[in-house]
Amino acid sequence: MNLKIILLFSIIFISKNVLSGELVWNAYGHYSFDKIFAISENEQIIFFINKGITTTSLGTNASSECKGYTNYKGNIEQGGFFICQNIDGDGDKVFTEFTPSRGEKDSYGLQKFKVISGTGKWTELVGESCLGAFSQITNLDKDFKNASFIWSGKCEVADKTLDRIKNYKKPD
Repeated sequence: MNLKIILLFSIIFISKNVLSGELVWNAYGHYSFDKIFAISENEQIIFFINKGITTTSLGTNASSECKGYTNYKGNIEQGGFFICQNIDGDGDKVFTEFTPSRGEKDSYGLQKFKVISGTGKWTELVGESCLGAFSQITNLDKDFKNASFIWSGKCEVADKTLDRIKNYKKPD
């Protein structure tokens, strides 16, 4: 019986690793604080916007824009929410929803993100959950504007899904 269980888990593990691919996203851009609400001396809600470019391991390029907020209490991130819209060179859109990590205000960690909507080739990814990481390159200026960043994300998806995205043809 134990041999059957080991064999079953081995087949599942191998098939998952053999039949799954990886979509890598990279983004570069600038962000600014749009508004800061000082809820109390110890709590702030920071609304932000960023704009940049996104590339993928599939060879797509897109312009991107994100908006959202992050809540801080005692300089510790308490969570937040933001959504990004990417429009690629073919005019197809993909929308992603992010859940920032919790941690020190000046450190950046991992972010879970999910593809929540898309058009054209990106409809293939709707519902996929992924993981990304953000790193600030330059600081905000005195007006809390124009900080630069680099971001990288990864989605584990089936090879068949990646093939459908790569080979997508717009309907006539």
